[in-house]
Amino acid sequence: MKSLISTRNQAFCISAFVFVHLYYVACVVPVSALMSVARNMDAAATSSRTLHTYTSRQRYPITGFFMSGIFSTNESEFDAIAELWEASVRATHDFLSDDDIAWLRPRIRNDYLGAVTLRVFRDDAGVIRGFLGASPGNVEMLFVAPEARRQGIGAALLAYAVRELDCTSVDVNEQNPQALAFYRREGFEVTGRSALDGQGRPFPLLHMRLATAPPAADAV
Repeated sequence: MKSLISTRNQAFCISAFVFVHLYYVACVVPVSALMSVARNMDAAATSSRTLHTYTSRQRYPITGFFMSGIFSTNESEFDAIAELWEASVRATHDFLSDDDIAWLRPRIRNDYLGAVTLRVFRDDAGVIRGFLGASPGNVEMLFVAPEARRQGIGAALLAYAVRELDCTSVDVNEQNPQALAFYRREGFEVTGRSALDGQGRPFPLLHMRLATAPPAADAV
């Protein structure tokens, strides 16, 4: 009887060991592997990711989630960008009439967006929340969706323009005190004024330049 019990105990121990081993292989290892992947992803994101240095869309492996940041774009998104432009203008450019906006929007969509170096800020869902348009040395357009304001998106886009696109100047509507305050806060100063905007309409422009930038060639 003692030998039989001992044998049964050995068989139970062996079975329990096999079960625990199989459970570890089937469950614990994949979980730990996923945790390792997640840690590696977090470390890579911490070491290389800043808010304003994305130039291509990033996607977490396994989860499929997108990280927010600044990305390139193309003409297939011009309609969405023009819609964001209008929403932003209506929220900040109260000196423009509905007729002004209606006149400008197709020109923004069909002419201006394709003529600049264009970058967009996407949220974690890939939705465009702001955009930047730049020409050599100059910020031509910078707009943020009204619902995404005061989240650092505008500052991130401007920092990208300065760092990655070598932009040191921008023209701001004199009648837009919010934009003027924003650029001053980011280190720009007024260097001149024009009575008309770029389309020859009576909307004065303030010419601003990054205070730390060297003097412009035409100012030397």
